[in-house]
Amino acid sequence: MDLTMYHGKHIAVVIRRGGCHQVFRCTAVFQQDEDLGPIVRIPLEDEGEALPGNPAFILKGSEASGCLVEDDRYGCDFLIDVGIKNDSHQATQDG
Repeated sequence: MDLTMYHGKHIAVVIRRGGCHQVFRCTAVFQQDEDLGPIVRIPLEDEGEALPGNPAFILKGSEASGCLVEDDRYGCDFLIDVGIKNDSHQATQDG
């Protein structure tokens, strides 16, 4: 899979927790990581500004195609839908 196709694309990151959700509109960056190899970095942004601590999702290889879905519902090119379990604070991807 050619991860460069995601570089510069707009990604809607939907984070769901406890029946609520928040949408972040982000811009994906293709990078070559020394340890992980080719990755797609999705820095979380609010109104185009980085969030405190610069949180980001990092997807490598086939993870990108399994997580990123073409979807313009939030005005972006792709969507990643993440659920957070209330009891364990662990992120899971909702299918």
